[in-house]
Amino acid sequence: MVYRSRAPLRVSFAGGGTDVSPYPETKGGAVLSTAITRFCHATLRPRRDGLVRIASQDYGRALTFPADRIPPADGNLDLLKGTVRGAGDLGSGCDILVRSDVAPGSGLGASSALVVAALAVLHAWQGGRPTGHELAEQAFRVERVDLGISGGRQDQYAAAFGGFNYIEFLPSQTVVHPLCLPRALLNELQYHLLLWYTGENHPARDITAAQVEAYRAGEGTVVDSLDELKNLAVAMHRAILSYDLRTFGRLLAEGWEHKKRLASGISTGRIDALYMAARSAGATGGKLLGSGGGGHILLFCPDGAKARVTQALSQLGGSEAPMEFCRQGVDVWEVPTGD
Repeated sequence: MVYRSRAPLRVSFAGGGTDVSPYPETKGGAVLSTAITRFCHATLRPRRDGLVRIASQDYGRALTFPADRIPPADGNLDLLKGTVRGAGDLGSGCDILVRSDVAPGSGLGASSALVVAALAVLHAWQGGRPTGHELAEQAFRVERVDLGISGGRQDQYAAAFGGFNYIEFLPSQTVVHPLCLPRALLNELQYHLLLWYTGENHPARDITAAQVEAYRAGEGTVVDSLDELKNLAVAMHRAILSYDLRTFGRLLAEGWEHKKRLASGISTGRIDALYMAARSAGATGGKLLGSGGGGHILLFCPDGAKARVTQALSQLGGSEAPMEFCRQGVDVWEVPTGD
């Protein structure tokens, strides 16, 4: 039997950064986000020789090792090594192949979705049935605790749960509030949104770690901006439930101004130029997705503005990234092999 899975990527509308420790433990964070129909994929094939082979199509790398001797982190497929280590007993061995619909560093939560997808096939092979919370928390531990990768919790939960969610990150638990929005409202919001790939991915330097350091030091600008980002997530949640898309677009613009204050390097000259061109062409507001420095920009375009915004951005480079909301979280299925 072959096991396959796919976990959706996400678009975060508001609250990003308030899911990064230690903010949620001290003040409680909140994020409004949706899964989209772009995925990270994983395939697992059982082996009988006691070996494990992990491979990434995105990086063109593969590594084979005994199931009971997983190599330490050394910069080579560390995310996959950490995932199989976190999965526990690897039995007689297996092959795990992963790939993503987007390039690494895209700002759409791909690394977390990849871990969720890989854990899902490992659990299916082992006969486990983790809940969405359990899978998201296990993926969080692999990335943030075991591997020490800076970041928050929202990406793992978006990949595990899917759908449109208001998520609260409280000191003792994470609470997912699925929003059962009318189809017409979702279609209308999607009609107004434009996802634009800047042509550059996130830099290797750790912008999130700089934000955490500033928060721990009590820097007023960072603390105040995180508080405002949480308030904006609450306000945007209220706006979408009220079918108030005009306010929704305006709040995107407010959120971007606060996000830029979290750390240097979140925006760049190129990102500023793209954003200013979009606003000049009629976009109500927008924001860069992910930790900063590159990736995708999300824009809200009122009636009649999307074509003008697209044309203005095209002159500066990059490309439109087709986007549709995804209701389903990580999905796992089995493929008979006839063996």
